[in-house]
Amino acid sequence: MSDRKPPSLAASLAEGHIIEWTPRPPEPPSPVSRTGDGLVFVFGVLLPAAVLAIEGSLRLCAEAFFDPIPTFGHMLLIGLVPATNLMGLLALRRTATAPPAWLGPLLGAALAVSGFYALLFLPLAPIAVVAILYFGLGLLPFGPAAGFLSGLALLRRWRTRLAPAAPPTRRVWMGAALGLMALVALDLPAVATRTGLQWALSGDPQTRERGLGLLRTFGSQDDLLRLAYDV
Repeated sequence: MSDRKPPSLAASLAEGHIIEWTPRPPEPPSPVSRTGDGLVFVFGVLLPAAVLAIEGSLRLCAEAFFDPIPTFGHMLLIGLVPATNLMGLLALRRTATAPPAWLGPLLGAALAVSGFYALLFLPLAPIAVVAILYFGLGLLPFGPAAGFLSGLALLRRWRTRLAPAAPPTRRVWMGAALGLMALVALDLPAVATRTGLQWALSGDPQTRERGLGLLRTFGSQDDLLRLAYDV
């Protein structure tokens, strides 16, 4: 039995031996969970889409509490949430190819919109729980929160699949910023109309002129008429 040890790496290089290096094969993606995908489809796609359709047609929340869909632009922006979750679910189910890079910013924008509406509906949560027991429609206020949590689950899978070493977080934040900017742009006329109307009714002439100028520049005629009917 020989006690000769195998040559070290330095000795092999000194003698001119060729060392072959075999790259480590990439780890296969984790298997797709049908249960998890089913939950995302139900609570991240179907429920938010049902909330949008029911509120858009019956106006239940608008007549009882506040109007979450005052314009067609709001409807399109809210519809981005179930549409993005559906696209993300379909893209992440393809384990043979890497998910598209544009999915991250889109998920960021959808998360910003759904997160905003989840906070908006948060005060209605106790009423919604009681409404679930009696009417079943109490699930509607939980639609934005369900869409938000489903989007977080899809975003986690996207980051893991696309770049495990360095997740492209900047793209997600850019998408979230664009989503918030879109919300602000849609709500700016309503806020400007309310503020301008309050200033226009002031007894101070300068404040009154400032309010009239705000109404002329950013005010919405529809919101002004709605406020007039409410009074």
